[in-house]
Amino acid sequence: GNPNPDTWGMPNAYFPFGKNCNPETVNNMYLILNIAFCNPPVTEECKDIVRMQPEAFKETYFLINYMKVFCRPNEQCLTGIYGSG
Repeated sequence: GNPNPDTWGMPNAYFPFGKNCNPETVNNMYLILNIAFCNPPVTEECKDIVRMQPEAFKETYFLINYMKVFCRPNEQCLTGIYGSG
């Protein structure tokens, strides 16, 4: 599709640039998928299972069917795979 951000409402986080917010401060951001094995509330039992039985997660995988990142026209949009894994 061709989304038009000018038609969207106010985002949950809005940083108006100006004398107190330099636009160079908010750039080159990353979208991070935090995959946690223990959902809140995290129990010691769950942490122990993850820590002491890594073989239980040997066949674990995550299937992400679709993800699309939109950038404003004429702005650099970095894409790629980054990670420690």
